[in-house]
Amino acid sequence: SGFIPELNGLRACAIILVFLLHVRAYVPGNHVPGAILQNYLGLGWAGVDLFFVLSGFLITGILLDTRAATNYFSGFYARRVLRIFPLYYVVLTAVILAGIFLHSSTVSTVLPQPSDRWLYYCYLTNWLNLWKEHWGPGYTNYLAHFWSLAVEEQFYFVWPLIVWLLPSRAVPWVAGCLAAFAALLRLAWVAHSGAQIAIAISTVTRMDALFIGALCASLFRNPALMQRARKWLPSIAMLGIGSFLLAFSALFIRYYQDADSLEDATMLLSQCGGYTALAIGFGALVLLAAYRSQENNWFQAILRNRTLGLIGTYSYGIYVFHVPLLGAANICLAPRLFPDDEPGLWMGLAFIVVFAAVTFIVSALSYNLFERRILAYKRFFGPRIAPPTLESIPVDSLTESAESVLS
Repeated sequence: SGFIPELNGLRACAIILVFLLHVRAYVPGNHVPGAILQNYLGLGWAGVDLFFVLSGFLITGILLDTRAATNYFSGFYARRVLRIFPLYYVVLTAVILAGIFLHSSTVSTVLPQPSDRWLYYCYLTNWLNLWKEHWGPGYTNYLAHFWSLAVEEQFYFVWPLIVWLLPSRAVPWVAGCLAAFAALLRLAWVAHSGAQIAIAISTVTRMDALFIGALCASLFRNPALMQRARKWLPSIAMLGIGSFLLAFSALFIRYYQDADSLEDATMLLSQCGGYTALAIGFGALVLLAAYRSQENNWFQAILRNRTLGLIGTYSYGIYVFHVPLLGAANICLAPRLFPDDEPGLWMGLAFIVVFAAVTFIVSALSYNLFERRILAYKRFFGPRIAPPTLESIPVDSLTESAESVLS
């Protein structure tokens, strides 16, 4: 009961992976160790899958625990709006306005096109590739990372209604079937058209991670089943994550000197089972972190680390801010710091460390001076349970834990 710091630690791990993905270009790749590091940092997109699993787990937990609330829908959506919309729309609008007022062709080419801006405001960014085929090799957009937020918002739009309509015992079955459907649809799409970026960002082909998280939330609320499954969770986590890393390593050895072929092969691997394998492994990690949160072992100790806790608390801001900030650095600072385009080892690493510190500070200021003040209004939208008798029925305290982690 109460706040589960281990889940916050996992959120920190997710945002660190995504951050390293986007700054990997500043790791010199002109020697073997740097090239190896660059390629493995390129797997940082898996942090988004971990975010998806965590979101599915926490959101479904909240929905299951508040099914009897008279404000089930209004309370849920009000709390989500307070958490997600303010920072998202402030940053989105600020970046677009900056691009307009700067009157720079260099800036305008790396921001959303005027005809596409409404998609960002409607959380439909991830469908741009299907509708307009903007995203492809060499495409740069310093708001493109909002695609994953669009996927989550679309999940939030439909899943609460499904959970409300279903009996509790049916939720894990439906979640499992929807996860399997997404994985099979992805395979069919790849078989028909080949691996492509559209499959990687489409809601219907990436929702397996969200629904695996939802399935884990239902399992977590079955103590007898969790007691039997707990001994298998480490093996499942290692099998899911380890099998993907081993397969990628084999591809890396095969295509070490051919970056384009390695990228294509990695995309094919990811879309033909890799996403699902990672999601299953991450789901096992989430269950381990939540179910064994009171134990004192190395896994829990790492996830309860204070630094990871702070990063997890600010992770939403870090995710929103880090790509626009990196874009500004690439345009304004990188040409002066790295006139030869290829950063030296120490200069590149120093840039990454300084940029990480700046991003953390900006996100911390945003959370403490802006986001937290808005989050205070969530107290007006807590679940209200209509008691069937004169005595009230308490809501499971895990709802409070999930809300705390999501904030």
